[in-house]
Amino acid sequence: MYTVKIDDETLYIPGDKNFAITSPVLDLVLGGSGSFNFTIPKTNPRYDVVYNRKSMVSVFRDGKEIFYGEVRSQDKDFMGNKKVSCVGVLGYLADSIQPQKEYHNQSPRQMLSAFITEHNAHVEDRKKFIVGSVTVTDPNDSLYRYSNFETTLDCIKSKLVDRLGGYLVVRHENKKLYLDWLNIEDIGVESTQTISFGLNLLDYTENLSADDIATAVIPLGAEIESEDSTNDVLKQYVDITSVNDDKNYIVSEDAYKQFGWVCAVEHWNDVNVPSNLIKKGAEWIKSNQFENITLKLKAVDLSLMNASYESISLGDKVRCIAKPYGMDRLFPVLKLSIPLSKSAETSFELGETKQKGYIEQISKSYQSLAEETEQNRKVTNARIKDAVDNLTEQMHGKQGGYKLTEYDDQGRWLRDLYMDTMDKDTATKVLQVNLNGIGGSKNGYGGPFNVGMTLDGQILGERIVANSITSEKLAVSYTSQVEKNISDAKSDAISSANASTDNKLKNYYTMSEVNTKLTATDGKIEASVESLTQNLLQKNGNYYGGYVPNNNNAPANSWNTVSLKKAHAGDFFFNTATGYAYRYAVEQEVYKITFASNCRTESNTTDYVRFYYQINGKIYVTQNYGGTAIANAVVYLPTNVFWVYWRTDSSAHDYYGFKITSIEKVKYAYYEGGTSASLPTDAGTTIEISGTSYPESEHSPYADNHRQMWKYTGTVLSSSISATWQRIKDSDIDSTLDTVNATIQDKSGNYYGAYAPTTGNEPAKNWNTNAKREAHIGDMFYNTLTGYAYRYAVTMQCMKVTFSEDSRTEGASYDWVQIFYELDGKTYALPKLGGSDIKSAVVYVPATNFHIYWRSDGSQSNYYGFKITNIEKVSSYQEVKGIVTDFPTDGGEVIELDGTNYPESEHTPYGDNVRKMWKYTSAETLSTSRSATWIRVQDQDIAIAKTKAEEAISRITVAEGSITSMVKKGEFGTYMQQNYNSFLLGFNNASKYVQIKAGEIGLYNGTVNTSGKRAIMNESGFHFYRDNYYVGKIGTNEYSGNSAHKGLVFDLETQGKYMAFAQKASSNASSYTTMLCFSRASSIYSQYGLHLGCDLYCHGFKLVDPQWESGWGTTATINYVQVLSVDSSGKVTKWGSNGKMVFKNGILMDLNYYSK
Repeated sequence: MYTVKIDDETLYIPGDKNFAITSPVLDLVLGGSGSFNFTIPKTNPRYDVVYNRKSMVSVFRDGKEIFYGEVRSQDKDFMGNKKVSCVGVLGYLADSIQPQKEYHNQSPRQMLSAFITEHNAHVEDRKKFIVGSVTVTDPNDSLYRYSNFETTLDCIKSKLVDRLGGYLVVRHENKKLYLDWLNIEDIGVESTQTISFGLNLLDYTENLSADDIATAVIPLGAEIESEDSTNDVLKQYVDITSVNDDKNYIVSEDAYKQFGWVCAVEHWNDVNVPSNLIKKGAEWIKSNQFENITLKLKAVDLSLMNASYESISLGDKVRCIAKPYGMDRLFPVLKLSIPLSKSAETSFELGETKQKGYIEQISKSYQSLAEETEQNRKVTNARIKDAVDNLTEQMHGKQGGYKLTEYDDQGRWLRDLYMDTMDKDTATKVLQVNLNGIGGSKNGYGGPFNVGMTLDGQILGERIVANSITSEKLAVSYTSQVEKNISDAKSDAISSANASTDNKLKNYYTMSEVNTKLTATDGKIEASVESLTQNLLQKNGNYYGGYVPNNNNAPANSWNTVSLKKAHAGDFFFNTATGYAYRYAVEQEVYKITFASNCRTESNTTDYVRFYYQINGKIYVTQNYGGTAIANAVVYLPTNVFWVYWRTDSSAHDYYGFKITSIEKVKYAYYEGGTSASLPTDAGTTIEISGTSYPESEHSPYADNHRQMWKYTGTVLSSSISATWQRIKDSDIDSTLDTVNATIQDKSGNYYGAYAPTTGNEPAKNWNTNAKREAHIGDMFYNTLTGYAYRYAVTMQCMKVTFSEDSRTEGASYDWVQIFYELDGKTYALPKLGGSDIKSAVVYVPATNFHIYWRSDGSQSNYYGFKITNIEKVSSYQEVKGIVTDFPTDGGEVIELDGTNYPESEHTPYGDNVRKMWKYTSAETLSTSRSATWIRVQDQDIAIAKTKAEEAISRITVAEGSITSMVKKGEFGTYMQQNYNSFLLGFNNASKYVQIKAGEIGLYNGTVNTSGKRAIMNESGFHFYRDNYYVGKIGTNEYSGNSAHKGLVFDLETQGKYMAFAQKASSNASSYTTMLCFSRASSIYSQYGLHLGCDLYCHGFKLVDPQWESGWGTTATINYVQVLSVDSSGKVTKWGSNGKMVFKNGILMDLNYYSK
C-alpha cells in the first residue's frame, strides 16, 4: 500500500475520503532526482499548507519511504484543485554553485566530499548532505578536476559520475540526507523474482533483434608465443579444445534449436588458462552478449509471467531468462513509474545501457587501430621474410664474378668494381664501391646506377622492404589511417557530447601529424597531444614548424585584420626544432585594478569582492576575491565601466576587509566574454565613482551581512590592438591546459630536442624544488638526434623487498600481492605482483613502515602463493613509484611484523577468496633527501609495459640531417643511425656499435666517443684503443731508410705498455699467461725488454751475437793436458797433451778432448 505525507503530516491514504489526492504518479530514476506529481482537492485538510520550495513530501510503500522531495510548483485548475509537482532532494545540489577551483590528487570519495562541502557552506541546513558510502573507484585514485561556476549537481555528474560511472543514491535517515555514490552491484538486492520470456522477448526491447543473437561462440584467450616465427601472420591463441572434448566452441542448445548456427568469436587477451576461458565463454553466450539491451515492462506483463511487481525496487537485480535465445542474465531496475492509485499500471525499465563518453570511444578507436596495425605488421613480416629469403638465396649463389680495383694517378684507392665479366666495358651487372657510397647497375659501368646508398644520407631503390620505416614521411598511408580513426572517434564523441550539452561543445582541429611524429615515446606524447586537441577550451588553432613563429612568417603573416587577429587569440604553435610551444597573444588596452597588500577576508566563499562588466550588451562576472589571496591581487577588465560588488556573511569579520589602491590603463592580453551573469539586486543603491575614487570596505572589523555595489566609470579605452607570439613556460602550461591532466592521470610533460636531457639543461634545470620535481615525475623527453626516449624520475633511499624463487599465483589479475606506503601525507600503491612475475621479484619501498596486501579470488589456487624472504635497507637511491590511493578495507585485522618476520601466504594451495593485510615496521632509518634524473626508456621496458610479451619493436626517426632506426625482436635487435658524414650500426642490445666513415670503420663499446672506442680500420691498418688510450696498430708501413721497402708491422704506441703472446693455461683459468712479451719498465715486468714465459727451443739454429747480463764475455783459446788414467797411489799413468777449448764472447765455440 502506498501512502503520502507532507511535512510529516498525512496527505494521502488510499480509500480515505478526506486524505485523498488524484492522479498521483511517482517516477523514480536510478541516479536521478525522481519526481512526484499529483492533484490535491480543496477537501484535503493539507490543501492550504502546500508551499513551493518549502514543503517536503514523502511517499511510502508498505511503511518504507521510497521518495523524499520538495514541492517545486503548484497550479490551480478552474475547479480550484492544485496540480502539485515535486522533485527529489537530489535536486538540492542544483541550488548551489561551485567556485573556480582546482583539485589535485583526489580519490573519488575525496572529490565528492569536496563538492559537497562547498555545497553545504552555502545552503540551509535542510539542504545539506552527508557523504555516505562510496564504492566507485579510480584506477589511480589521483583525480585532477576543476570547477568553474557550475551547479554542484552538474559538477558531480559531469566531472565524476559521467567519467567514472556509478549512480548517485540519496538516503533520508533520522532527518538527515546522505549521498551515496555506488556501483550498480552495490545498489538494491538480487530479487527472488525471475522473469521468464519466450520468443516474445523482442516485444519488450527496443534495441535487440534476432539478427543480434549468437547461438555459438569461439572463445580465444591470450596469444601463444611460438619459437618458430616462420608463420608470423597466423597467430595461435589459448582455446578451450583441451577442456571441451577437442571442440573450440560453445553452443547454446536452446538458441541453436530456434535460430540455427550463428557463431561469434570473442577474445579475452588476459586469459591463459583454458578452464577459465571456457567459463568466460559460457558466461558470454548466456549473459554478456545481452548486456546492452533494455527491457520495458508493465506490472500486468509481470503477472502474466508469474512474477510480482510489488517486491521489485529501484536498483534491484532481476533474473531474466529467455530460453529460446539462450539468455540468462541479471538486469538492474533503472526506472520505475508508479501510478499510486492504479498500481497494476506500474511500468519498469531494466537494463544497463550507457552512452559511451569521449575517452571510451577514443580507447575503442585506438584498440581497433592497434589491431589493424598489428595485422598489417604480420602481413608485412611475411613480405619481409620473402624478401629476406630471396636475398639469402641470391647471396648464396655459386656463380662467380670479377673484381677490379682502380687507383688514381697518385696511387690512391679510387674504387672497387664487382662485375659479371672481366672487362668493365663489357660487363652488364656492376656493383661499385667508392668513397661516395655503394651503387648497383644492370646496364653496365656507364649506368644508370638505379640502386644504392650514398654517404650524404640518400637510399635509392625501386622498392624499400623494411619493417622499421614507420615515419609518416615514409608511410603516408599510416598517417591517413591514424587521422581517419581519430576523426571518426572524434565525430562520434562530439555528437554524443552535444546531445547532453545543448551543442555547446566546441570543435577543434586535429594534430594527427604531430601525433604520428611522437608515437615513439611509448604513446604518452601522442595521448597528451590528443587530449590537448580535444580538451583545450581556448581556441582551435594548433600549428607547428621547425622555426620560431613571428608576425612575418606562417601562419600569422596572413592574419592582417583586427578581426582575424582576435579570432586567433590563444592559438598554439609548436616549434619542432626546439620543442618549445608558443601562444598567440593579442593585447589591447584594459583597466588594471590593484588591491592593497593588507587586504584580507574570512574566505573567498563567505566574504568576497566580485567584478561585473558589460560587453556587447551582455553582463559578465569575474571570480570571487577574498581570503588571503585578495592581498595584492590584480584584476584586468576590458571595459571602462564596471561594477564592484562587496558581500559578507554573519561570521568571522575581524579581518581588514578590502581596499583598492589603483585603477589604471595598461596593455594586456585580449579576451572576449567570460562567465555570463546578472547584476546583483541585493546591494541597495549603487554608488557612482570615477577617477581616483576607489572602493573599500570598513576595516577590522568590517560589517556582517553586508551588501554594497560601486559603479566605476573611467575614460574610454583604445580600440587598437597588438599581436605577438609568446613562448609558454611550464607554469603557464600547467594553468592553461588543466583539462589535459583531468584526462591523463600520468603526467602531461612531453619535451624533445636534439640532445640527451640532464637535470642541468632544459627542461629540468628549473625544477629546483621537491614539489616541482615531483610534479614532473613521469614526464617524457625525446632526443630527435638519437631517437631515444627518456623518463623523468625522482629517486630516494628505499627498503628492498625480495620474494622467494618459488612464489607463483594464478595471475596478477586474479591473485596478487600489493604493497602500500605513505609519503608526504599521501598513501601510494605499488603495482600488483602475481603470476610468474612474482618469482624472485624485487620491490623498492621508500618507507620503513609499509603494508602488504594479499588477495585471491575463487579459483585456481593450487600454486605456491608467495613468500617474502628478505627486507633490507639499500644505500643506493631507487626510483620512487606508485599511485595515490587508499588502503584496502577488506584485509581484516592488520598483522604487525618487524625484524626478520616476513609475510607469506599459505602454500599449494594458498586458498580461495583470501584477503589479508600485514604491516611491516623496520628499525632502519631512511634518508629524506631526494634526487632526480632522466632515465632512458629501453625498448624492452616499453615492450614489457605495453604487452608483457615479446613482440617486434620497430622505430624510425627522421630528424634534420640524420635517419635513426631500430628493429628488435625479443633480446635481439639492430640499430642504425645515418648522418651526412657517418653511418652507425648497433647489434643485439649490447651497446656495441660499428661506425663507418669515409675511409674508416670503427668498433665501439658503449658510447660512440673516445672512451668507448676499441678499434679503427683505415688505410694504414688496424688501430687499437682501450679506455681513452691509443695502444697501437697492426698494419703496413715502409722502411724510413728506403721507402721501397714495405712491410707488415706490429706497432706499440707510447700509451701502450706491453705487447704479448699469451695463452690460457686451462679452461678454468681466469687470466692469460704471457709466453713471449715485450714490456716497458715497471709494467708487466720491471725490466724493459723481451721476456720469456717458457723454454726456448732453437732446433739447431744459432743465437748470433747475444749479450749477457754482465757483459760481452771472454774470447780466448785455452790449451790443456787431459788426465786419462791414475793408479791406486794417485800417480798419473796416462794423459793427453793436446786438449783445447776455444771461447768467443764467453761462448764455447770449439773443443778438443780425449775420450779415453
